[in-house]
Amino acid sequence: YGGEANLGLSLTSDQNVYTLMAQGGTFHLDGNRYRDHSGLTAQWQRNLDARNQVSVFGQYTRLNYPDQEVRDAERWVAGAGYAHLFREGMVLYGSAYGVMEEPKRADVGWLAFSGFGARVGGRMNYDARTVLFGGANYEYRAYDANDPSFLRKRRDDQIGLMLGATHHFAAQWSVTPQLNLTYNKSNIALSDYHRSLFSVTLRREF
Repeated sequence: YGGEANLGLSLTSDQNVYTLMAQGGTFHLDGNRYRDHSGLTAQWQRNLDARNQVSVFGQYTRLNYPDQEVRDAERWVAGAGYAHLFREGMVLYGSAYGVMEEPKRADVGWLAFSGFGARVGGRMNYDARTVLFGGANYEYRAYDANDPSFLRKRRDDQIGLMLGATHHFAAQWSVTPQLNLTYNKSNIALSDYHRSLFSVTLRREF
């Protein structure tokens, strides 16, 4: 289980929307604090017309592992996306990005990686107050150095699925239950894993 907080600012100017968001959270495993994270996300969005939109985004995240400080790292993501609104009200989107993670310690190169990924998804109105959404993503990661235990460079293929809904139950208030499934396949079998995460977000707009 875990928790996360987000605080952001959005500015609209003509056909452009600029967004800056700060994020922070913690994740517990078997009752122990496993990982903390904090960071910033910036995005520029350009509305080409009433139905088409492009965006460029960047994200910086600091990862801290209280009981495994050797894994403390900085993660960088940069990419671009496109979204289209259909006449029926459905929105489909896609994006591609590059990713890099660097440990704070210089002598653990087998924990550093670079890679790329892609996301596709969409959303549609279920009724006047409820929006359904879902998506899928893929990420490839190539690690920089041989793992000292397996004497090979780790390579990962990760697939993710996401389903959720946002319900506006009162003026300026909404609740969003969401399910995320992650499947990681690695050339080092010990790094194979499956993760299921269910979250509920309560939002107040001002």
